Amino acid sequence: MSALIGASALLLGAVVAGAFAYVVVRWFLSYMKEHNTGVFIGYRILLGVALLALLHYGLIKDIPPKTDKTSEHATGQAAPALRRSGSPRM
Repeated sequence: MSALIGASALLLGAVVAGAFAYVVVRWFLSYMKEHNTGVFIGYRILLGVALLALLHYGLIKDIPPKTDKTSEHATGQAAPALRRSGSPRM
């Protein structure tokens, strides 16, 4: 029964999201026919320059995302296989 409720909620969410996306895209395209994108372009350029300046002067830091130490990318080795209980094999 709960799978049926989950599936119907998922379907309802997909339908609502699709309808909303259609309305928004239709509105945006009609808006773009009447207006120019100069303000948007200028705002994006100014925001980019401001972020670069903040990074340069150390007011914000560029911190890379943390990686899982057991992953192949971080150690050069494959991660250990997990048993069904979730503990690594020895």
